[in-house]
Formats: sequence, C-alpha cells, structure tokens
Amino acid sequence: MPRKFDQDAKDRVVRLVEDRILAENISMQAACKIVAP
Repeated sequence: MPRKFDQDAKDRVVRLVEDRILAENISMQAACKIVAP
C-alpha cells in the first residue's frame, strides 16, 4: 500500500528542491538526489 503524505509535506519538498536548483544552479534530478538521498 502506498504511503500517504499530507499536502504540507509535499509542498515543503517542492520548495526545498526549487530552492536548491536556484541556489546552486543544478538540474532537477541532482536537486532531488540531494534533498531525498
């Protein structure tokens, strides 16, 4: 059964990835690997 995440958690992860992309000028894939190892 898939785990359910609340919308706040999803929004926080999206913000973290976007911030990392902008701050370090890296790809989305690289940012995702950093945020969620």
